[in-house]
Amino acid sequence: SDVCSSDLRFTQNLKDGKPKVILVPGYDKEWGAYLLQSWRYYFSDKFKGVMHVDYRERKETAWGIDLEYKTPKTGSGTLRTYYMNERSISSKHLWQEKPSPTIERERFKVEWRHKWKIDDKTNANWQYYSLSDETFLKDYFEREYDKSPSPDTYFLLTRGLPKGTLSFRTDVRVNDFEAAVERLPELRYDLSNQEIFDTDIYFKNT
Repeated sequence: SDVCSSDLRFTQNLKDGKPKVILVPGYDKEWGAYLLQSWRYYFSDKFKGVMHVDYRERKETAWGIDLEYKTPKTGSGTLRTYYMNERSISSKHLWQEKPSPTIERERFKVEWRHKWKIDDKTNANWQYYSLSDETFLKDYFEREYDKSPSPDTYFLLTRGLPKGTLSFRTDVRVNDFEAAVERLPELRYDLSNQEIFDTDIYFKNT
C-alpha cells in the first residue's frame, strides 16, 4: 500500500551547514527550566528566515519571526520580531502550583534593516528599531545588547558627485527611554580632498 501521504519526513541538505531545527534546553536562575527553539523556513533564495518559539518556566512562552528578503528592483533587507506576554512566576519547579494572579507585561523587539542600490552613484539605507523597554535586550538578547545597547532608527540617502558626496539623513527617536540625536532632516555635502595647485597641501570641507 502507498503510505507516502501520511509519512513524517525530515530532510537535511548535507551541503548546508545550518540545521533546519535547533533545540536548546537548559536551566537559568531567572528563567527556570527553558527550551529555546529555532525553525528555519525556506521558500526561495529571495525569501527565507527563522521562526522562534521559546518556553521559559518562569516567564512563559515567547515567539518571533526572522525574515531575509531580496526584491528585484528595490534592494534587500532583514526583518526580525520577538514578542512575549511576560509573566513573573515565582514557583521553583514545573510540578509546583503556580501562584495566581501573576504580574504580566508585554515585551517585544521589532527590527527592520534595508539596503537599496538605486544606481551606480546613489544608495539608500534605513533601519527601524523598536523595543518595549530599556532592559529587554539585556534580559533576553545579551550578546546583541553587548554589541549595541541602543540601535538607531534612521534613513540615509547618498549620492556620489565628481568632487564629494551629497547625503540626506533623518534620525528619529523611536524608543522614548533612550537618549538620541534627532535629525529632521539633515542635508550634507562633503567635499573630498582637493590639492591646492601643486603644493601637496589639500583642502577638505563639509
